[in-house]
Parts: sequence; C-alpha cells; structure tokens
Amino acid sequence: MRRMLTVLAVGFLPIASCTENIDFSSEFEDKVTVNLILENKETQELTLCHNTEPGYFRYEEITDADVRLFDGETEVGRFTHERRMTWKLNYKPVAGHSYRLLIKVPGINEISAETIMPENVQMKRFRADQATTDNHKYFSQLEPAPPYWVFVMTRDEFDFLLTKDTVRIESGDHLDDYIGSNHFAVDNFNMGDELMFSEFGMPGESFCHLGYLRIKETDNNVNYPVTFFIEARMRNAIVVFRAASIEYDKYMKSSLIKANAYKVEDDPTASFEENVIYSNINGGLGIFAACSDTLIARSAVIDYPR
Repeated sequence: MRRMLTVLAVGFLPIASCTENIDFSSEFEDKVTVNLILENKETQELTLCHNTEPGYFRYEEITDADVRLFDGETEVGRFTHERRMTWKLNYKPVAGHSYRLLIKVPGINEISAETIMPENVQMKRFRADQATTDNHKYFSQLEPAPPYWVFVMTRDEFDFLLTKDTVRIESGDHLDDYIGSNHFAVDNFNMGDELMFSEFGMPGESFCHLGYLRIKETDNNVNYPVTFFIEARMRNAIVVFRAASIEYDKYMKSSLIKANAYKVEDDPTASFEENVIYSNINGGLGIFAACSDTLIARSAVIDYPR
C-alpha cells in the first residue's frame, strides 16, 4: 500500500508542476445602494448607503442626498435623514397608483426606480369546526389575485389575541419557521421533503415550506371563493397575506432562493451557484417595491368562542 501511495504521489507531480495560481480578485465598483418597500402604513422607511467589497460588513451611510417620491408626475414628499442609513417620509401610498423614486447624491449620477402599489388580497377566515385545530386552519380567497405571499407571525401565549377586528404586528411577534398549505396555486420553490409537524410524530397534510408561501397568480378560470387550509403554529398568531408588486415578488423569491442555497449541507458547491437577487434600481443597487398586508388573527379565543 505504501508503494502504491508513492506511485500515486509521483504520478501527480507533473500535473502539479503545470498548475498556476488563479487570480480571484475582481475590480470593486462603488455604487449607491437603496432599499425602499412601500407599505400600507403612514410612514415609509428607506435605507441609503454605499455598497461594500465582498467580505466586509460595514456600510458607509449617505447623509447628503435629495430623495423624492412621486405619484405619477406629482411629488408627494421628500425623505428626511433620521439616523445612519435610515431616511423617512410621512406618507401612505394609494393602492393601484404608480410611484417613482428619484435620488440625487452629490458627485453621482441620478438614481431612479418605479413600482405600483398593489391592491390588498381579498381574504377571510373560514371556520370548519370538524377540521380546524391550533395548527390547521381554513381561509377563503374571495377573488382572483396576482402573486402574493403568506406567512405566520406567532405571539407569546401570555398575550392572547382576543379580537379579530383590529390587529397589528408587534415587535415581540416571531415569524414561524415552517408553513404548509393545500392552496392549488402554491409555488413549491422553497418546499422541503417532509410533512408539516413530522418531527413531533403527528404529520400534517401538507409539506413544509421554509418561512413563506408564495401563491402564484390566480385568474377567473377558478370558481370563487377558494377555500384552503394553512398549517403552521396558529394557537395564538397573525396570518399575513401580503399583496406584492411585480418588483417585490421577484425580490422576495430571488432572495429566498439565494438564502436557501447557503443552507444545503450535503452539497458544498451549492453556495457558489450564481443566484442573483433581483434589483430594479437604475444607476445603483437595491430594490424599490411595494406590498400591502391583510392581517387575520387566529387564536384559541377567537376560533373557539364559548
């Protein structure tokens, strides 16, 4: 065996002697990075900074800039610098309106992007007494919709959701790690190979999706309302149905594909795949998009009144 290893080692010597060092360096280009997701709330928040070289995690904030938001051709306001990379504007977008972002930074070419504020997804809770449990609840989609996203924010059980009328996401709420559904238009790009709750020995009826469900576009070829179930930890939670602009939809899906590539354990080359995160910023990097949330509270108090 020792002689065989010696022969193999000698056999590789000519190959090694013919190799040359590979230059992995690349020319870094300084660009402005902007991130703004318009939401159906009173204040919009934008981050503005310079990008950074790979391997570095300190971003140089931009504090001197002219940042404006337009509804069509009408200016609706200028963002003011709050702290570090954060800029804010007191303005609530209007569903169906087209918005344009315009940024001027001294010494840098004009930066711009466009998006459309989406209409809310028309959704309501549906009670199926024989099938509804803390982890398995039904909903009805009332009409066709462009692609939208669904996720569950769980709340501490010491703070039970008592009303279904007015709810909001609180700072202490947590995104549930997994979610499943039998909705006919689920996009399975982030689906795992195990049924929900299999680790507890009580497998559900749908496969795990990591964090989010993407529901593909639904049209008039389907009879509405469409009733479907969601599986997640919903003993005390808010289910979010997030309408998405085209830009937000592409940004979310590409971001999750990129993130999931780094979680593959049995293929060390997966993280080197060229999964590019979507960007629509002209003259820079980042995203300008829009989303609008429909929040539905589900809890033991709401779903099983006495």
